[in-house]
Amino acid sequence: MRIQKIGLMKISRSHLRLLILETLDDLASQEREEFGNWIDRIPDLHKAILQDNKPEGMGTRLLKGEMPVVRDRDTTRLKKIINDHGFDYIGKGAFRVVASPKERPEYVVKLLREPSEAYMNQVEHQFQSRFRNLFPKVYKHGAGLHGTPWDWIIVDSVDKILIEGRDFIPFFPKLHKFLLQMGREGKITPDDVELLLDNFDVFMQHIARFYGVGELDESLIFLRDDFIIRKARGERLFSDLKEELMAAARSEPIIHDLAMLVANVNVDLNDINRGNVGMSRDGRFVIIDASIFSNPFR
Repeated sequence: MRIQKIGLMKISRSHLRLLILETLDDLASQEREEFGNWIDRIPDLHKAILQDNKPEGMGTRLLKGEMPVVRDRDTTRLKKIINDHGFDYIGKGAFRVVASPKERPEYVVKLLREPSEAYMNQVEHQFQSRFRNLFPKVYKHGAGLHGTPWDWIIVDSVDKILIEGRDFIPFFPKLHKFLLQMGREGKITPDDVELLLDNFDVFMQHIARFYGVGELDESLIFLRDDFIIRKARGERLFSDLKEELMAAARSEPIIHDLAMLVANVNVDLNDINRGNVGMSRDGRFVIIDASIFSNPFR
């Protein structure tokens, strides 16, 4: 059998560099075609937000090599800056500012306040598949004022924010059925059934923690001002009906993944709560803004 030698084409370093640049330009063009030119405004928006909200003594801090942070102040000025850059103000938390491009409201951008918290954006990107898409879909991330690849992320906006305890029920049909059945069997009083349904988000929080780490969270054990089931009644529910409750919990895929999230990533349980959970455009249960108190990438 005759073997034919195939020679490799030789190209110069300058030609190779040109090919790489052309490829990058093509990718950037495809990206703009998909999202729009508003993505080019994100780094400037990030810079404007942080530099305008710099604390007193900023000159001294910059000389020390420290970065500016967003101050907790009236949001009027912040909203104007965001609007001037072609975005709508969505909100801000302890770690991030959130805005949405006026021309594409189906997307939101989460911008870091502190460079040390970059892992929070990275967590949403890395863990969206691991935890059954509990986070909104992340499309792109990049550098802003801090210079990290996770200064900002582009994610799906939510179709609906869950603002009432009963808004959570459709996502947990088997737990809902369990509560109604326990009520019919007289194992839970009718009043307690109604209170649990009205505060289904708190009920679900406790189940996720109990399922994940085997204990209840003392800071959340039915002591919220708007939740009048007292600690003893809540503990009785989790002790007397533990086996039936856990069987119902195991049948809920979202509970399983929330439990794993709480157990493995040290997510703040309060983040899985009304006002911070929503329904994505494709109908998924998603955590809008998760606070992770330890960096899982270290």
